[in-house]
Amino acid sequence: MSNIIDMIKNIIGKNLIAKAIIIAGILIVVALLIVNYKGSAGAISKDKASEKVVNFINTAFLAGKGGASFKSVAEENGLYKVTFLYQEKDNEIYVTKNGKFLFLSQPVDMDKASAEQNPQTNEKTCADLAKADKPVLDVFIVSGCPFGIQMQRAAAEAIKGAPGLGENIVMRYISNKSGNSFTSMHGEEEYKENLRQICMRQENNKYWDYVSCYIKKGDSAGCLNSSGVDKSKLNVCVSDKSKGEKYIEDDFNLQTQFNVSGSPTSIYNKETISETPFGGRTADAMKTLVCCAYKNQPDFCSKTLTKESAATGFSEIYSAPAGSGSPSNGGGCQQ
Repeated sequence: MSNIIDMIKNIIGKNLIAKAIIIAGILIVVALLIVNYKGSAGAISKDKASEKVVNFINTAFLAGKGGASFKSVAEENGLYKVTFLYQEKDNEIYVTKNGKFLFLSQPVDMDKASAEQNPQTNEKTCADLAKADKPVLDVFIVSGCPFGIQMQRAAAEAIKGAPGLGENIVMRYISNKSGNSFTSMHGEEEYKENLRQICMRQENNKYWDYVSCYIKKGDSAGCLNSSGVDKSKLNVCVSDKSKGEKYIEDDFNLQTQFNVSGSPTSIYNKETISETPFGGRTADAMKTLVCCAYKNQPDFCSKTLTKESAATGFSEIYSAPAGSGSPSNGGGCQQ
């Protein structure tokens, strides 16, 4: 077995008494660590602790035949981390500072793990935003997510009130990729709708007219007719993989670059940004966020748009009815 740590675990697994002792030892260590690392009482030097660890491995687990050799030792989070070489591979093992208790696996950094599992959105304020001549806000969604639809509704209302914003807000679509094929988080129908909307967006084919209709009832066929979409042009894009799927892949590459996994996710200047400090998922917040990023604000920035939160999911009206229980801000669909 090439990994000595796996060997140790395997040996312990065959010896219930030893296993019970180790578990009890670990529980004791945890209790000691909670109380200001009292497990370090009677601490010995790093060199003595590492020597004891390597000798213990060679005698107790390698039957006196040796094979493990010391490489380095460091103090880490109130413990000693001993690195040793076995069968030409580095192994790490942790020991309390008094050289008494051994950890058979690397301790979990709960703060770091929680941060990686639940990354915090970058809640910048207006003053924090990098300024640009023409800022672009990329909003990643999927077409079947109620919260993605909410962001589309807020953006559509903002563009209706300040048409110039149509050049600053780009709705992008989250996909999964397997081999050369793409799927969407809520299935094939959502993928097809994503593809339709991407084609309209990329080819300036009545995108916002269509979306403003679609978010009401999800009636794709009806909205294609009523919004004036060039259906022949759309059909070519959807059926020609060199077009439609190329647009899908472009969005996917950006999604990967920015580590996007939830709908909606807003990206400005290559950073995830929260709409909350700007007013939430409202038309005015979308305008404010964009205008804050302008070097020289255009005239539409002086307009005040609705500050009511957009309704989630399909809705005939812009804002959620009072008492509907629909979340005004926050919430999303995760991959």
